[in-house]
Amino acid sequence: MSRRVPAALAAAALCFAVSLPAAGEGESPLVSNLSPSGYVTASAWATPRADDALSTAGLRGNVALSGDAGETGAFKLALEWNANGAGLADAGAAETTWYGPASFSASVADRASVDLSLKEAWFSLYAGDFDLVLGQQIVTWGQADGNNPTDNVNPRYVGTRDATTTDEKKIPVPMVNVTWNLPSGDGAVQGLFLPIPAVNRMPDMGDFVKEDIPGVSPENFEGGVRGLFYIGQSSVSVSYLTVLDRYPSDVTGFTRMMVSPMPPPGIFVEVPDTLGHTRRQIVGIDAVAFLGPYDLRAEWAYTLTDDLEGTDPYKKNPSLSGVVQGSRNFLDGRLSLALSWAPTWIQNFEEPPAQALAYASRLYTGQGFALEQAVAARAQAKFLNETLQAEAMLLTELAARDWLATVSGTYNLADGWNLKGGVNLHGSFRSSDDPLRQLGVFGNDAAQDSDSLYLELRFDF
Repeated sequence: MSRRVPAALAAAALCFAVSLPAAGEGESPLVSNLSPSGYVTASAWATPRADDALSTAGLRGNVALSGDAGETGAFKLALEWNANGAGLADAGAAETTWYGPASFSASVADRASVDLSLKEAWFSLYAGDFDLVLGQQIVTWGQADGNNPTDNVNPRYVGTRDATTTDEKKIPVPMVNVTWNLPSGDGAVQGLFLPIPAVNRMPDMGDFVKEDIPGVSPENFEGGVRGLFYIGQSSVSVSYLTVLDRYPSDVTGFTRMMVSPMPPPGIFVEVPDTLGHTRRQIVGIDAVAFLGPYDLRAEWAYTLTDDLEGTDPYKKNPSLSGVVQGSRNFLDGRLSLALSWAPTWIQNFEEPPAQALAYASRLYTGQGFALEQAVAARAQAKFLNETLQAEAMLLTELAARDWLATVSGTYNLADGWNLKGGVNLHGSFRSSDDPLRQLGVFGNDAAQDSDSLYLELRFDF
């Protein structure tokens, strides 16, 4: 069983404890205005280029209960599950793991598994201009549409869950969340404290690389502060976040290996074999403005790493990433067109780190070029009295010269029932023998093998 179990159990106990306030004699009822909600999704995802063409066939969903607690409090409990039956024919010995605070997985094959997560378990108190929320939570920072460089509070499922909504790809974590609502109503200041670190849920890195999972200790505490301010029809936010990198990025361990047995006593070298989650300091700013029919958004994040000078080939360099978006509606809102530009600049860039290593993509993904610029165009349309909605997007990286294309359609069958299908395609303008192709997010071999098509039936209640 994983070493994260004590942290996960502590988190679950904390979440449930803070969601059960006591009520004294003559006070308001313990709980009131109870409201159940949730959804269930049956889905099938196929990846034709992969060795296993059927990647997902199962059910996922969420069931939640929220309500008021006394006169000045509220609570929410939500359980999320993701059951994938693909690959049951290859079932073997069962494996279990706690991969995040109060997030549990049991599997009998690479694809056949059941994930259970205490998605939300929090209790809130309202006192004047202050809101206090304690427990297991999902937090979103940034106001950009889709690509949010400052949204780094919660870890995510990366390549381990087929889902079509952003919320389903986030892993909840226990935190203390305090918000001061400015008396003028012109904004709010939010502070976060995360005592238990959690990292992205990713595919196994193989037999040659280990992942150093951070434990619960004061040196691994995380937190940040964000101010959101309203200025007329516009809004601006600034933020600071200190967290451990959600990806296993920097090399944190080496093994001693003989590379030449002759002459005695041979030649030994230190070979990196462990990737860890090192400290990141992230300063962010974003803004939204509505100018007539146009919706304009911009978001920027400057990330400081342990390698400020950019001289360590086994650590990521500081970077500046951003997105500038503009969209407009046409035909009374039935058609929406959006364009975006997302640059990423790597400070003190000389060359991609540790290219010679077999697992180098774990390091240079996102840092393969000194300046990468992603340009995207997206169209959304509504038909049949808005019961049918279609979306298409094309995103290309200019330095890596690769691309991602997505097409999807959603049909509202009845109240609460929606049928959705789509295709996700990855490609590169570089030849297959061009080593630079592996530096792109969408053009490397792993990405091109993940082309997918899917069909989902979802019921919301």
